[in-house]
Order: sequence, then C-alpha cells, then structure tokens
Amino acid sequence: MRNPSSRRSAKTQAVHHQSFSKANVASGPRIVRLGVTDLSFHRATAAVVAIVMQRMGLTVERQYALHEVNFRRLREGSIDMLASAWLPFSHGIYKQAVDAVAPTRELGLHYQPYAFWGVPDYVNESEVASIEDLFNPEVRSRMHPVIQGIGLGAGITRFSMTIMEKYGLRNAGYQFRTGTEDECIEAFEALYRERRWGIVPLWHPHFLHHRYRIRNLKDPKGLLGSIIERCCWLVRIAWHYLRAPRSRCWTTFVCRI
Repeated sequence: MRNPSSRRSAKTQAVHHQSFSKANVASGPRIVRLGVTDLSFHRATAAVVAIVMQRMGLTVERQYALHEVNFRRLREGSIDMLASAWLPFSHGIYKQAVDAVAPTRELGLHYQPYAFWGVPDYVNESEVASIEDLFNPEVRSRMHPVIQGIGLGAGITRFSMTIMEKYGLRNAGYQFRTGTEDECIEAFEALYRERRWGIVPLWHPHFLHHRYRIRNLKDPKGLLGSIIERCCWLVRIAWHYLRAPRSRCWTTFVCRI
C-alpha cells in the first residue's frame, strides 16, 4: 500500500509548480496563440503542450494549418509558438525563414522522428531490401506503381520527390503523388488488405506502426533513411514571456515537463 504522506507530498509539489509558473507569467499576456501542424501526430503533441500551458494558468488558442502556412504565421507573428518542428532536416528551411525576421528558440525534445520509405512485412526482404531493388524486373512487375504521399510542405514529401529524381524511378514507371494524410493511410491499408506489394512514404512515430508491420527500405543514397531528427516546440524569442526577466525559470519548467 502506498504511503499517504508521499501521496500528499506529490500533490503539494504539483500545486507548487503550478503556482510557481503562474507567478512567472503574471505580468505578461495570458493568451498563447499556438500553431498546430494539421496532421494526427502533431495534433497529439500539441494537445499535451496545451495542457502544460493551461496548468500554468494560460489560455491557449490553437490554430491549425499545414507546415508552410504555420511557419509563415510564426514569421509574421500571428502565432507565438509552433507544435511541432522537426529539425534540422524536415522543417529546417522553414525555420531559417522565420529566424531571418524573428529568432526562435527550441523548447524541449518531444521525440526523435525519422522519415523512410517502407513496404508491408509480407513483401519478401530477399527480393526487396533497398530502393534500388525496385528496378528489378520481377519486383517491378509485382509492385504497385503509385506511391501515395501527403502534402507538399512535409519533409517526407520533399525527400520522396528527391528520391524519385535521384534514383530515376519515373523511368521505371513509378509515380509519386501528393495528397492528404488520410489518402496516404487509405492507400497503404488498401494494399495491405489485398496483400499487394506497394511502397508507403512514412515516418516514425505514426499509429500505422501499431496496426501493421512495415519494413524500412534501405536508402543507399542517404536521402532520407538515415535521418534522425528532433521534434521540439518552437517559440519566437520576441514573445513577451521569453523576454521577461523571469523567463529563464518559465522556460526551464516547460522543458522539464
């Protein structure tokens, strides 16, 4: 049985953190405009970030948009924070554009994502282990030629378009299509249901990995498969909280959460 005194101590500690953080932001604006990249995993991260800020006594206004629009809003100052940025590769070019106008700060490390091209686990690894194997006539005859991706602003989309060009996959009859996250998911699930061979441009983390076994293809040219990034909360340094004298305490509190 747990010690009641330890339970009371934990409760007191939580109240202490909340009171402490409220004191740090009391003199600044109480509304935070949080930009959220409108994809499932970014929404999940933003929900956690919003709860943390609400516990600090702040009102969070979430604005949903795709990658480039959110970074433009951060650059223009119409949002204060962005959940989340994948750095330095996927969203690094967008961050540079923001920093040219208003320097940013990375807070915390939410998770370490990476992008890849994958195939369903029933595709024989002895036949398809690498992107280069897609050129083999036997593989090409079985592989679904359409590779369904997500929106243009996503890092995985840029990487995939580069793969199509650098490997010359169009010449082998493959097509890469942009679309929504739902279209990408539906295309993969249709392949899986019918046990067809096909390619999905995907990333970790994603809920599809909990439903299916998806095997990464090797990327000999190093265009995406070897990239490990950091997912963080991106904040304009010009924002009042981070310019306030007490901001170091608030920033440390958030990072530790």
